[in-house]
Amino acid sequence: MPPTVDSSLVSQGRISGNAPAAMDAHSITPPMPLRTLIVDNYDSYTFNLLQLFTPIQLESVVVIHNDQFAWPHFEEHILPYFDQIILSPGPGRPERATDFGICTQILQTTHIPVFGVCLGHQGIGWMHGATVTYGAEPVHGQIAHIQHDNTGLFQDIPQEFEAVRYHSLVVQEQDLPADLIPTAWCYSFPLITPHNLPKDRTSSAASMSVADQTLGSKSIMGLRHRTLPHHGVQFHPESICTQYGRHMMDNFFRTSYEFYAKEDLKTGQDRDTSRRYIQNRKSRWHSNSNTLPDFIRAHSVIPTRPQPSSFTQTPAISHFAPVALPATSTAAASTPSNQQSSPYSLLIHALDPAVFPEPEAVFSSLFLTGPRSNSASWWLDSARQPHPMSRFSFMGGVDTRQCHEQEPYGGRQQYQPLAPESTQAVIQYSTLHKEIRVRRYHAHTSESSIKQIRLGDDAAADNFWDWMSHVMADFTQKGGVETILVGSNGEQRELVDGGGSDKDVPFDFFAGMIGYFGYEMKRESMEGYHIPVDQQCHCLGHGDEEHAASNCDCDCLRQPDASFMLATQAVVFDHVEKRVYVLGIVNNQSRDGTRVGTIQQEIGAAIGFSTLETCQDWIQNVTRSILRLATPGYGLVEATRKKSPVADGSGLTTNDSKKEPYLVKQRHRRQSSASLLSPFKVDVTEEDYLAAIRESLNNIHEGESYELCLTTQFRTKLPLYLQHRQEQQGDEDLVQGDPAYDLYKILRKLNPAPFSAFLSMPTALAHQNSASQRDANEQEEFIGKLIILSSSPERFLKIGKAPSDETSVLEAGGSDLSALSSSSPLSRTVEMKPIKGTVAVAKGCFCQKDEGCAVDDQDSDSSGHEDDDDYEQLGQRQPRSATEIQQMSSAERERRRLTTDRCAEARRREDQRRVESLSKNIKERAENLMIVDLIRNDLAHVCSSKSVRVPYLMHVESYETVHQLVTTVRGELFDHIDNTKAVRACFPPGSMTGAPKLRSVQLLDSLEHHSRRGVYSGCLGYISIPVVATAVATVAPNTATTLPRVNKNGSSRKVVRSAVDLAVVIRTAVISVEPSEDKDGVPSLLGDLSVGAGGALTILSDANEEWREVLLKSRSVVPSVLTYLHQNAV
Repeated sequence: MPPTVDSSLVSQGRISGNAPAAMDAHSITPPMPLRTLIVDNYDSYTFNLLQLFTPIQLESVVVIHNDQFAWPHFEEHILPYFDQIILSPGPGRPERATDFGICTQILQTTHIPVFGVCLGHQGIGWMHGATVTYGAEPVHGQIAHIQHDNTGLFQDIPQEFEAVRYHSLVVQEQDLPADLIPTAWCYSFPLITPHNLPKDRTSSAASMSVADQTLGSKSIMGLRHRTLPHHGVQFHPESICTQYGRHMMDNFFRTSYEFYAKEDLKTGQDRDTSRRYIQNRKSRWHSNSNTLPDFIRAHSVIPTRPQPSSFTQTPAISHFAPVALPATSTAAASTPSNQQSSPYSLLIHALDPAVFPEPEAVFSSLFLTGPRSNSASWWLDSARQPHPMSRFSFMGGVDTRQCHEQEPYGGRQQYQPLAPESTQAVIQYSTLHKEIRVRRYHAHTSESSIKQIRLGDDAAADNFWDWMSHVMADFTQKGGVETILVGSNGEQRELVDGGGSDKDVPFDFFAGMIGYFGYEMKRESMEGYHIPVDQQCHCLGHGDEEHAASNCDCDCLRQPDASFMLATQAVVFDHVEKRVYVLGIVNNQSRDGTRVGTIQQEIGAAIGFSTLETCQDWIQNVTRSILRLATPGYGLVEATRKKSPVADGSGLTTNDSKKEPYLVKQRHRRQSSASLLSPFKVDVTEEDYLAAIRESLNNIHEGESYELCLTTQFRTKLPLYLQHRQEQQGDEDLVQGDPAYDLYKILRKLNPAPFSAFLSMPTALAHQNSASQRDANEQEEFIGKLIILSSSPERFLKIGKAPSDETSVLEAGGSDLSALSSSSPLSRTVEMKPIKGTVAVAKGCFCQKDEGCAVDDQDSDSSGHEDDDDYEQLGQRQPRSATEIQQMSSAERERRRLTTDRCAEARRREDQRRVESLSKNIKERAENLMIVDLIRNDLAHVCSSKSVRVPYLMHVESYETVHQLVTTVRGELFDHIDNTKAVRACFPPGSMTGAPKLRSVQLLDSLEHHSRRGVYSGCLGYISIPVVATAVATVAPNTATTLPRVNKNGSSRKVVRSAVDLAVVIRTAVISVEPSEDKDGVPSLLGDLSVGAGGALTILSDANEEWREVLLKSRSVVPSVLTYLHQNAV
């Protein structure tokens, strides 16, 4: 409740006994906190406002949407419980009811304190008679310098402070009603950034103001009502780059206290017309009812105070009896009875540190399956080495092969398939039909079966996100997943956390969900989004019948909206420590029969190894194979593949090493975009894309969005399999190889990235081989597949332990985050790394023509170009033989050395110029800032708002072909938020939508003609199962001595290690494989290959440059495809 005037404050002289005086929010402690309602106008920055509150103030904050309640209900049952209201930013116009919602009635009928931000500010002006019109120019993500009158919200704030503007519309200064008083303003032209300010800001403040007045037009940045407690600011005080935002919020609280102090001194007719609201508040205030009732808090869109954890603290877990891997036998080890207490056990085997084969050899030898297989295989490949985000690679699959000794003469690697001992599953989902299809791979057999689940009234969840949370929660039941660590010598111990234990198990992926959420999962992740009619599917191929999918003609089976493999076995590579780990999950429920878990109910099978012994056997066999692959001279599996052309001469020979790589052959030829893209076809023509850009810019100008990420896709066909001659024997897939994987190897070589990935997963599409080609008894089923070849450089979201650059601060308690980190039993730090801003790496020669470089073929477009498609540095022709080198004079050799050095220096200077230009580029920084503020807002839905921070703002990171502007945003998750819910709150990636996210996505639906983006623009990676570890602490710094952390009852404290790591799906080729037959009935697999590309559009965008950027981004993948097709042309 608002306070009455405290007599003690009067006696202290802080408030006059005759008239209310200004109250200093910093110097007095009000009797009761003000209860604040934030009305969200569906903006992507609203929840950043929470960071402007103190912890005490935040206890009494509730956030609702502007259309959450009808006005009569809101006025009667919600409004009386609040003392002040904040009207958030948002898209659109205040005159439009669909944009402003109940904010209009709040300003019309209530006179309690209101703070309007951006759209809220414009609404205050409009409701009190001002005109809302276009500004001198739309400004989004730009920093302005604000001048003010030092009253109200701006009291005690320095002049010319920096504030971020996101708006196209302004309150018109001309003919401003007398009741509205401008309190702040800026001069809007030229646009100002920190990089074009004088270094000495203090001494230049006055001159800067004069320059602004001379060159720019004035815009109102703040106003207040003359008599009512209505205050507004046009800029965004909550932005990461705005100064004094928290001070402004304190000033708002101060003005609210002043308002209620004045009201207490009024009598009779002087009372405000909203006196009944004030009287209600006063009665509750005097009754000391200062807390919001639970039923009011329940309406909040997000919690604004800590919530109880949904994770039950686990009981102490006993040490396990020794479990060693037998060296030469698979004899069963005795299973301790206490292992029965947990539904799952995790077995991790660390190989000898001296064993570290090439990950490519391990994947292709053990897990890679042919194009006709109905199995799944996956490799989360940290291809870029070294790189801070590329420490670990993870791989696995349904099928595993075992390597044997090589043949004595042929040098060929021998292998045999291992019988599947672990039950795994591939899960696929369609948002349009709310249908899950689970392909279950049963232990002890190569067969699989499909189970259909329709989400809805009778299902465990209403949407796929909740279903995933429901399934993954099964791993936290009855004490969680017990963990057994087995060293290279067979020693065994339990998993511990802390005290430097990361050296034992430094990774946080312990099997689980590997796959992707496609862009269309936005339909279930974004509150307020409704599927447009143009996107709805009305096919009849969905129902309860087992073969209903064969009647479906939509894309939901070819490229599901989400697809994950529930993997229970994996191989892990630590590229920093050069260690290899093999792990597997044991399902204890299948052995003791005491409980049928959620996973078994939903999947229809007991996931994992059925016994500890079978898990040990699998780990042993994989370990032996890895040891052989690490032996010097041991060949790759590709060495066994016969290189025969296919029968009709139109197929592929996948290892034509004699042909010169396409890009090397073409590197001196500057080609037009059209010729370079052939045989790719673009979904839209250049003319149509430019038209969409113009329409996007018009939407931005109208205030509908600040930024829009417009995309398109490049497509071509990729032959994957044709029937071999009848005389060919053996495994035809291994004879022919896997063309998609051969393409991936080119991609990871030409464009390595920290989040490279190869995923091959079957779909529900199937095709029976024609009887004309085979006997009816030998008919063969071809399974459709979805294959993803990614070279993404952008992390979307990671959940796990605090990063190393913050760990020491947290452990020392030197940050407010230490309390958040240590209070939770979970690994709760979430990190996001948006990329906005791209420029090509300088390659080629940048010497001036008069420098005598003597380059044979100088790149005529080297100077200043940003779309170089060369992947090898240009330079002078190298000597072709040792004889030619010997024949060169020492003077010639020295000249060449100097020339080479000069070229390298010129190239280095040009590259540095590009990096500096990118870091200072107004447009690129604005794009990045908009997404950073959006991500902070997303994290505030699931994190403590005080924990959301930006440790690295707009740093330039460099890759093989591009430099990029990258920001790091982190937060600490609420205990009641599980990993899947955290991903959902931030999905889709803001860097692929624009801001505000909801309105931008709705606009993009129309701008992209309701075309599916599919996997592209979504996220790809893993959601690990959580495992239990014993918490330990280091006794003293720089020592190896540790002690277990204990609970109050003396039991060992348990923590849960759980992780997520997902990358944004960009720079990725997606291959949808459909089984088919040619005109002669010969079965074939033909891949529809697509590469998505796009760009963020702001008001500063140039249409032609944006189209050029789309072509540039496509070339991170397209050249690899062209190289592959060139190498395999017959």
